[in-house]
Amino acid sequence: MRSSVNTSSLSQQVEAALKEEIFSGRLEPGQRVSIESIAEEVGTSYTPVRDAIKRLAAIGMVRISPRKEIRIEQLDAKRLQDVFDLRIALETLALRAAIKRIPQSEIQRAQQLLDEGERCLREHGDPALLQKHDGLVHELIVEHCNNDLLAPVLGGVFDLCMWAHRCVVRIEPGVVDESVAEHRQILVAIAAGDASLAKRALMDHLRRTLKRTRNRPSRVRIPGELLSCRAAA
Repeated sequence: MRSSVNTSSLSQQVEAALKEEIFSGRLEPGQRVSIESIAEEVGTSYTPVRDAIKRLAAIGMVRISPRKEIRIEQLDAKRLQDVFDLRIALETLALRAAIKRIPQSEIQRAQQLLDEGERCLREHGDPALLQKHDGLVHELIVEHCNNDLLAPVLGGVFDLCMWAHRCVVRIEPGVVDESVAEHRQILVAIAAGDASLAKRALMDHLRRTLKRTRNRPSRVRIPGELLSCRAAA
């Protein structure tokens, strides 16, 4: 693991480091992980590592067997569909609560950051900035939904979607550019305070995102199962 852990909130830091290992592919589906080895590597006791593993298991990123063996979970076509079905239901609920609470200044800032990312891609062929800001509109929705129960649940769902998305981006970095126009449509509807239009734009975006993830060329593997056009809904 490349990340180091220090100071307080050790459990959260370990969790973030493990997520990055999974997102990056350095920890692969089915791979066994050890609390002891992780604790030794990051230089902490077993307790924060154990707590981090429990949270990752709760959102479905790792699996703990009855014998306490810990392995990275599989993310196959069925699970991916289930995750996006849940995300569509929960994020549209969050949007309905958030749309009147999101400040215009934050909407404008999100639009500006997308502009900068697109300009960097267009002028320099570098998608990194666009990838960095890819989740801005979704973060605004969660941040302003004012629901202390809904927000953390959506956070776990986002993590699973990010896992699948990063598998695709590692092979085809330009795929992020495909969603920019959809993000803009959502932001425009939110700025106008049009809940119905924003909901339609969000649902359309999420369904397209699922389709793009599943329809990547055969060389792209979502952990656990090859996903190609034949798997598309």
